[in-house]
Amino acid sequence: MIGIDIKEGPLTVEGFRDQHAWTFPIVLDEKGTLPSRFTSSRGGLPPEVVIINSHWILDADLKVRHVDYLNVATFDASVKQVVTAIEELLKEKK
Repeated sequence: MIGIDIKEGPLTVEGFRDQHAWTFPIVLDEKGTLPSRFTSSRGGLPPEVVIINSHWILDADLKVRHVDYLNVATFDASVKQVVTAIEELLKEKK
C-alpha cells in the first residue's frame, strides 16, 4: 500500500501520518500533477478533488484492476468493495 498526498508539504503529511499511526509509505505530489494523469472531472469537480480519498488497486503489471472514489455517505460500502477487489486479485495469484 502506498499513500499519495496531493498539494501538501512534507510537514503537513508527516503530522497527519503520525496522528493516524500510518506505517505505509506516502509519496508527495506537491505540484498536484498526478490527478489529471489518472482521472478526469466528475460531477463538475476538478481532478484534484475527484481523486481525494480514492482507492486504486494495481496488479503486478501495474494494470489498474479496481478504482473506487469514496463518498462520505457511502464510505462503508466503498471499503467493502475495495476489500472484495483485493481478495479477488489475491485469489488470481494462487
